[in-house]
Amino acid sequence: MEDNINTLGLEEQPFFSAKARNGQVEVNGTPQCTLGHKLPATQPDQLHDGVFVEWRWDGQRLVVQNDRYGMSPLFYSCYANEIWISPSIYPVLKGNVPKDLNYAALSVLLRMGHLIGNDTPFEYIRVLPPNSILTWEKGQISIESANLSVSQRTDKNLSFDDAVDQFSLLFDQAVQKRLPKD
Repeated sequence: MEDNINTLGLEEQPFFSAKARNGQVEVNGTPQCTLGHKLPATQPDQLHDGVFVEWRWDGQRLVVQNDRYGMSPLFYSCYANEIWISPSIYPVLKGNVPKDLNYAALSVLLRMGHLIGNDTPFEYIRVLPPNSILTWEKGQISIESANLSVSQRTDKNLSFDDAVDQFSLLFDQAVQKRLPKD
């Protein structure tokens, strides 16, 4: 398996790992990484906007954050005081984590062609939920996931043509927010 990973160039995927042992923390990989396109939050109580995943290691604590829809996957495993994170499952599989299969997730994958929720084909590897902040410190992990607030239109008698026009308007506004500033 190692040779296949190396020939595919997957060893170049960014990752971070940390292991707490005897009051010390051993780290490997990239201590700070932002992938994707991160935009400032539009409201004070909101996480950042955009499509991104990022992590920061400050020497004591790892903080990982992703976008509100979870569009950029981040795989993680926390097992035996050790954490591995990466946007690719391959570096996480290199960690000291049991490679037990998640048969329920595999069953869904074979039947539907994709996984559901935060499952992966491996029992001890997960995907970070959307709109989450993962914190790892000295072998302890916590994940806070914020619920998405979806505004609901009060006019339930919207015609099909009006709905198409509204969708087009909102889509244009979303694209305008992401255009580079000159």
